[in-house]
Amino acid sequence: MSFVIESAGVDALHVEFTAAPSAALTAQLCQMAAQLEQQFKAILLDITIGWDSLLIQYDMQRVGYSELYDRLMQWCTQWLEQSTGVEPAAVNASGELALPVLYDGEDLEEVARHCGLASAADVIALHSSSAFYVGAIGFAPGFAYLGGLDERLTLPRRSSPRARVPAGSVAIAAGQSALYPQASPGGWHLLGRCPLALFDPAAQPMSPFHVGRQVRCYPIDEAEFQALQGRLAV
Repeated sequence: MSFVIESAGVDALHVEFTAAPSAALTAQLCQMAAQLEQQFKAILLDITIGWDSLLIQYDMQRVGYSELYDRLMQWCTQWLEQSTGVEPAAVNASGELALPVLYDGEDLEEVARHCGLASAADVIALHSSSAFYVGAIGFAPGFAYLGGLDERLTLPRRSSPRARVPAGSVAIAAGQSALYPQASPGGWHLLGRCPLALFDPAAQPMSPFHVGRQVRCYPIDEAEFQALQGRLAV
């Protein structure tokens, strides 16, 4: 695996890796980020993990761009050489997040037809049996992009995005799944609704999602949905 380091503004560097996104790559990036924080903690302000990259924000009062570029180039090269052939450990911090889902989404039948499945029940079975992991967080506060979707549910985004997707909506697109923490526009296919609150700026942590966390969805009925509605996901 190779990488490229580029400027990402006046106080940040972007390290992009050539490997395709996967649970193993996410685990590797989480390990790299943790070790970078230890090695460079005196000069780093923040590290954001993406599907195949690290965004590193640094303190310009303590280090210049060229110096940090050279140090990162050397450090990443050595880290990758040492980790070659070593299976990265899964990221299990906070444990697996189990999310209840009422699978009543308005796109279920359309997804079944597009994916060549017999019925909406097949869509539900495949989605609820997928072993998800958080590959990136973005778009909106607490919005987690989930990898690990069953390949039989791969389909592009909707041709016409919705102006408003309700909070808690469970959706799929482009080989990923996601849950909308707030109401927002969205172009993904809606499979159902999660009754739990997925983002609370007054809570610590504000979101149950972090990159690398394992996630699974399980079906519930309307009565369970009503009983759980508004409870904060942990």
